[in-house]
Amino acid sequence: MMYAIQYGLNMSDSVANGNFGPGTKTGLQANANVSQGSTDYDKNWVRLFQGALRFNGYASPFSGSFDAATTSATRDFQQYAELPVHGSGDYRTWASLLISTGDETRPGISSDMSTQLNAGLCNALYSAGYRTVGRYLTVTSKRYLPGELKTIFDAGLETFPIMQEAGTSIGYFNKEIGEGHAQQAARRLRQLGFAAGTTVFFSVDFDATDDAISAAVIPYFQGVKERLARTRVGYKIGVYGTRNVCARLINGGLAEEAFIASMSWGWSGNLGYPLPPAWSYDQIQNYALAGTSGFTPDGTSMEIDKNVQSSRASPVGKFDVLATPLVAGAFDRFYWMVTHLTVLAEITGYNIGLTDQSHAVLYYIQGKNAEYLTAKFVAYLPPPVGFATDFFNSFPSWATAQESTAAETDFVGSFAVPGGTPATTPHLAVTARGYLKYGRPTTGQRSTAEVADLGGWVLDLVTLWINFAEDATIPHPATYSATKTWFAKYLGVRDSNESTQKSFSFDDLVGDIDGYLIGSLASDTPNRPLDDVVREIRTNIAADPLWRYSAFYSQRFGSSIANAKAAATDVFTSGNIFVDTAVRFTFDGITMDVRSGYQGPGIPPTATELNAISDVWATLVSTMATSGAGAAPAP
Repeated sequence: MMYAIQYGLNMSDSVANGNFGPGTKTGLQANANVSQGSTDYDKNWVRLFQGALRFNGYASPFSGSFDAATTSATRDFQQYAELPVHGSGDYRTWASLLISTGDETRPGISSDMSTQLNAGLCNALYSAGYRTVGRYLTVTSKRYLPGELKTIFDAGLETFPIMQEAGTSIGYFNKEIGEGHAQQAARRLRQLGFAAGTTVFFSVDFDATDDAISAAVIPYFQGVKERLARTRVGYKIGVYGTRNVCARLINGGLAEEAFIASMSWGWSGNLGYPLPPAWSYDQIQNYALAGTSGFTPDGTSMEIDKNVQSSRASPVGKFDVLATPLVAGAFDRFYWMVTHLTVLAEITGYNIGLTDQSHAVLYYIQGKNAEYLTAKFVAYLPPPVGFATDFFNSFPSWATAQESTAAETDFVGSFAVPGGTPATTPHLAVTARGYLKYGRPTTGQRSTAEVADLGGWVLDLVTLWINFAEDATIPHPATYSATKTWFAKYLGVRDSNESTQKSFSFDDLVGDIDGYLIGSLASDTPNRPLDDVVREIRTNIAADPLWRYSAFYSQRFGSSIANAKAAATDVFTSGNIFVDTAVRFTFDGITMDVRSGYQGPGIPPTATELNAISDVWATLVSTMATSGAGAAPAP
């Protein structure tokens, strides 16, 4: 076809080379415009144009007469190729029929780039006519930055995610690699807040022949599809590659959308192949975008790939991304860790119920502190029964095997408390599991201590009572004033000196509060993945640090000092046999008669002491709800 066109342009044999070069482009622009009513005479431009339509799969006559049927086929092609639809054979239509890039100077509203975008770059893209940007999920130097999605949306742009670790040769493709990339993509998409239904484009960035597609690329996408099918958030699979790669994967049911690597016009997978089905983006030109040098780290203009965007494309807008937490301008690593673990639990326990998967994730976190694996905690939070038991017991080893600092899947021993010190995640996990298992205390239980509370603030308050009872500097039984002063000094207080910090510190309190919020919401919404629950909680906290305290006070105690005081009193006087047994079991010296006059670690507080303890507790949680502060922090 190309030689025939060059022959029609009167090129000599020494010039004609079968390439779509400058001479061929200029010659077509000057000589080959055809439209309805055109006929061949001494040149065969109509017949050649009709042949080009046929080569691209359009049922055109091959008569040398540009008739109504040819016009109709031309309009169909122009519409699918996102060209102006006029039914004539102009230069741009010729170019799109003959070469994968088509006319690379034609406009495109989509682009992709490896440069991490800031506001200046996004505004420059918008000013240049772009409305969509393709960006990368992984690889530290080119992936979405913290807050980048918001920056993109604030500039009036939309986006589409690309998954590419390397993918530049056949050696990067097999089923196992596809499974791994699917897991990475699912994890990162959820960490960034991409909602279900988002299409992620997995990259085949080399000239894969038919044999290579069959031997390596198809198994890779089989792995992608199988692994993504195990996760609970449904993402669509897209493919980036040559026309042949895209067509084979879409026709084989392994991808739903195509991002065509048309810029590589010389690749065999683009030569002689028509536009693939269900294409969304067509990459046609690489260039440096003017006016961007002042916004890049190295001061050079940003390189972008210009893409034609199909009217069928569904780029991601601001309403397609869920709010995710950022802490001090960085990704919230606690939320990222929970998301990684949640995806891992879905994949390794894909036939296990969601609640049991959530328990497995929290159990792994809980087990990072051996103190929380002792018999009393196992009795309080036993493994699930039935076929989920093996999964539950095996999950910690699976999670440990995937711990990696480089992949940001390593265990986070503490999480950032805005304005405070780190709070330990194992403590939080125990608390959350208590509420997940036993349910959020109801409205009628706001003034009592419940079984669900035992993993959190209830037994923390008991252990602090033991610290108090063991303090030899306090005469026992203690007065109201002495008890109140002591508890106000240590209850929920941040102390930089760990040797003087007691058992119910600020860190423990925050762990109890966040554990309550996470476990209760997870219990309320049992069909919701744990990472989404944590995403909501941590986003609210990142937006307003006071929210965690006010939400806890409101939800657990109905924003009532009286309820908080009554619940603290009920810790030591509960008529609930399960709460009473757990509290007594926690006491040291439990062999003593708890109703005797003996005052020591194994005995509940006196009425006077309990009045002071409950007053301090109620004052603390109510004050934190309104100001974020309780007793004055230690130096």
